[in-house]
Amino acid sequence: MVQQHGFRVLQYERMLSDFDTWASSLSEVLDIPLTQQRRDGLWALSGLGQAAQGEGSHIRNRNPGQFLGLKPQTLEQVNQRLSKIIPALGYSL
Repeated sequence: MVQQHGFRVLQYERMLSDFDTWASSLSEVLDIPLTQQRRDGLWALSGLGQAAQGEGSHIRNRNPGQFLGLKPQTLEQVNQRLSKIIPALGYSL
């Protein structure tokens, strides 16, 4: 969890790589106890237990960092446009 300017950011990558820590952080932010029932409900809502689907599907690839496959000029444009936001979210350019 990253805290910047009064905001708390829960990273998508953390949800994928360490769901329980992510769920604990979410419950902390919301000030709601994380019971097993709530944790299981979050897991079900996340769709992480579903199999990835084919191209054109929203659930295609859950691996963080897939943006690195972009063309260098596209990646440069994205980084340029988001240069003020990326560090605030806990990422590096």
